[in-house]
Amino acid sequence: MIIATILNTLFITSNIHANLLGDYIASDNPYKVDQRRTLGTGSRSNCNNQLKNGSIELIVPSMKVVHFTTQARPNLYLSSKNNYQNPFKFFLIDAQSAKTIAQKDILIRTGVNQISLPSSVNLKTNRIYLWYIGIPCGNNDNQYEVLNSSLKRILPNSNLANNLNFNKTNEQLAKIYAINGIWYDAIDYAFKSNSTSYINQLLLSAGVNQIKY
Repeated sequence: MIIATILNTLFITSNIHANLLGDYIASDNPYKVDQRRTLGTGSRSNCNNQLKNGSIELIVPSMKVVHFTTQARPNLYLSSKNNYQNPFKFFLIDAQSAKTIAQKDILIRTGVNQISLPSSVNLKTNRIYLWYIGIPCGNNDNQYEVLNSSLKRILPNSNLANNLNFNKTNEQLAKIYAINGIWYDAIDYAFKSNSTSYINQLLLSAGVNQIKY
């Protein structure tokens, strides 16, 4: 009984500490999906793009689950250790209908790259979307090395909505979204805040590798 009480106290204290720091706290009931954030030791195709492991990484949590947003057109991010002359391919697909919602070419530069969705996109609430980055193969223009993640638009609950109603800095908004498990909004406001210390803290709490700005 005493041990259980101590463990419970430590758990609560840990959560309070995470909330104070603005750590990312994932959903209690996550929906598991396939996710490939970065290039690993083995290629999934006959690609010969000569990219080093970890040279491209989607800026999403390490957990292979659906990550949330409250926005109709959230910004997506990836990091790169190099500039690339050939454009990458971006696709956004509705997982329910398997329809392509958006696709475009994106030029990748060293550091953090923001992917803005077209103005025609209006994500539906409570629906899962899959997004893909196609990296051109050096030996075949028609083949791509693919990274992928997912997102789901949700409506903020009343408590979150009340917290967001007051004037807050971008860093404060990022922390509110992070502790409520809304990744895409949290990382977007974190980058807008230009607070390197908090960005690093948020990335660390989500299991994201250190990135170049």
